[in-house]
Amino acid sequence: ESHVSPRINLLWEPTERNALNLGWGYVYQSHRPYELDVQDGESSFFDAERARHLVLGYERRFDSGWSVRAEAYERSQRSVFMRQT
Repeated sequence: ESHVSPRINLLWEPTERNALNLGWGYVYQSHRPYELDVQDGESSFFDAERARHLVLGYERRFDSGWSVRAEAYERSQRSVFMRQT
């Protein structure tokens, strides 16, 4: 299978100590050969799974050299293992 997986990452630093980042994109995962359940009568592979990823993060840097980072992450996935037609 051949898929395009567009991704974009943005970083904004409103000050030299603070940073906000946003990431978005699609990731495809093909059906692996060892996942074919031939014992259950399967003889063909499923379409690749597609997941959309979204990440929002904040980072704060301190004079001491330490930093703190927090991120929120969401993954949404289309129907898993849809048969090829």
